[in-house]
Amino acid sequence: MENLLRVIQSIGYPVNSNIRVTPALYFDEQTLSATVGENRFFTSDTFSTFTRNKKFPISGNEINFIDSIAVRLMGTSALSLTAANMGLFTKTALQIFVDGRERLKIPLVECLSAPMGTAFGATTIVTLAENVGRTKKLRLPIIINSQSNVEVKIITDADYSALGTVRVELGGLLYTKLSNFNVNFVKPFEQLSYTIFDTAAVVAAGQTVNLFTTENKAQSLFSKIFPLSGSETFDIENIEVAFPCSLGAASSYQAVQALLKESVLKVNINNVDFLELAGKDLVTALFQNSIANPFKMSDNVITVDTKQNLIEYAGITLPVAITLPTKAQVRVTLQQNAIANISESAYLNVMLKGTLQRLVQ
Repeated sequence: MENLLRVIQSIGYPVNSNIRVTPALYFDEQTLSATVGENRFFTSDTFSTFTRNKKFPISGNEINFIDSIAVRLMGTSALSLTAANMGLFTKTALQIFVDGRERLKIPLVECLSAPMGTAFGATTIVTLAENVGRTKKLRLPIIINSQSNVEVKIITDADYSALGTVRVELGGLLYTKLSNFNVNFVKPFEQLSYTIFDTAAVVAAGQTVNLFTTENKAQSLFSKIFPLSGSETFDIENIEVAFPCSLGAASSYQAVQALLKESVLKVNINNVDFLELAGKDLVTALFQNSIANPFKMSDNVITVDTKQNLIEYAGITLPVAITLPTKAQVRVTLQQNAIANISESAYLNVMLKGTLQRLVQ
C-alpha cells in the first residue's frame, strides 16, 4: 500500500486529513455468454455477499486506484487444457475503459487462475488437482474518479459457458473524501501500465511470424499495431510469450518445453536491431498431454490412461527499457522451433509489457 500511496502522491492526489484511505477489493461473478463477444461486469444492481459487491459508477465522494486485477474460474472441477480451452487464456481478453478511454487490455493469460490437474484412469477416472493462480499487478494504477463511466469487459473468441462461473476482482485503494478538495484531473499527458499484445497460430513445422501488423481481426486477439499513433510512446519493460501445446503420446512435457524455450523474439526500430531475446524465462507454457495405456499393473490386466495439464508462467524483465517512439517503424518477429505432435489449432500470444505515454485529447 505504501508504494501505491507514493505513486498516487506523485501524480498530484493528496494524502492528508481531508480523505480516508482504505484497501478496496471489488468482485463480480457471472457465466460467460455462449455468444462470442463482450461480457460486461459490475453493471448489475443485485449485490450478494459472496458473488458481487460493486456496480459502477462510484459515488460522488469516492476515488478508486486499481493496481491489481484477477480473473478466476469458480467451477469445482479441474480445467482440462484442450486446444479449445487454451483459447480462454490466449484468445480472450480483459478490457477496461474509464470515461470512454481505454485504460487496460490484456489477454486472460496475464491474470487468469483456474483449478488444474492430472487425470488417471479410463473407466474410473481420478483427478489430482491444484489451483494455478495469477494476478496482474499494475505499477501505475487505473484511476476511477467519482461518477466516472467505467466498463469492465471480457471479450471472448468462442463459447466458454460450459466452464461455469467466472469472477473478476479489482483491487487497490479507495479514497473517501471527508471534505471537498480540488485536484487537477486534466493533465497534458497520461501514463498507463499497459500490454501491447498480439496472437498468431501455432505451426508444428516451426515458423517466423511477423507480429503487430494486422488490425483486421477479432478484438480479443490484439491491443495495438505498429507504428504507434502520433500521440503515443511506449517503454517495453517486460516480455512474455504464451505457448499452448496439446500433444499426444509421442511427446513429453520436458522435451516440448525445451523446444518452446528456444523461441527467439526480435525487435527492430527504424531499421536498427534493438533486441534479440531468448531464454528459459521468456515462454509461458500451457500444456496438455493425453496418453492412452501408458502402463499396465503387475497382473497385466489393468491399464491406466493419463491426461496431464500444466501451466508454467514466465516473463523476462529487461535490464533497461526499450522505447518505441511516436510513429516509429517497429518490426517484431518470433522465431518458433519445429515441435512434433503439437496441436496446430492452438494460438500463441506475444506480450510486450510496460508504460504507455499518450497525450490527453
